[in-house]
Amino acid sequence: MKYIQDVNKLKRQAFRFLFAGVINTGTTIILYQLLLFLLTPALSYCVTWFFGVVFVSIIYPFFIFDKKGKKYKKINLQFALIYITCFLIGLALNQSLIIMFDIPRLAIFFTLCFTSLVSFLMMRLAAEHS
Repeated sequence: MKYIQDVNKLKRQAFRFLFAGVINTGTTIILYQLLLFLLTPALSYCVTWFFGVVFVSIIYPFFIFDKKGKKYKKINLQFALIYITCFLIGLALNQSLIIMFDIPRLAIFFTLCFTSLVSFLMMRLAAEHS
């Protein structure tokens, strides 16, 4: 019975993560593409992730992992740190893809797929241990 509850909890969290992620990702892709007209890909990526960190810090702990009160504040910081770590990984990956394949407008899509998976796994681990 506990196994079924754990699986159902994981499914709910994954669905909510996907839903919030679509909103966050859609917004950041649009922002990134617009910023490319004004800034370099690396700087566009940095500005975009800053807005993503704010979104994740506010929405993810409460909406996805049901953390409230003191737990919300503690995990809020952890999620921000995880998101910043994923930012650094993503920045390196995005720049590598641009250098290797000269695809500044497409690299972000590959980068987001990878960093989304990594961030969900890391955030879920942090949420389970808080």
